[in-house]
Amino acid sequence: MIKHKIPCDTVWLDIEYTEEKKYFTWDHKTFPKAKEMLEELIKEGRKLITIIDPHIKKDEEYFAYKEIKDKKLYVMDSSADEPYTGWCWPRTSIWIDFMNP
Repeated sequence: MIKHKIPCDTVWLDIEYTEEKKYFTWDHKTFPKAKEMLEELIKEGRKLITIIDPHIKKDEEYFAYKEIKDKKLYVMDSSADEPYTGWCWPRTSIWIDFMNP
């Protein structure tokens, strides 16, 4: 963008920046120098935005899924016992219940 003088003040990254489509993680294979990349963007006066959607990949080894499940912070299914599950970018997912105080 600098080379071709294309105005750009913000870079948006979709889910592919994550490790295995797990939000709150970073794919170090795709972005091996993430810290340096962010520092360069800041130096250039740019911002970096990473997308985070309200669904969380269902994976018992995933820290965010485990915490949301343990604290029952998810949207319930019709039985009101289990998390509602559905299919989204990371495959089977649960949704965070932002309406539950």
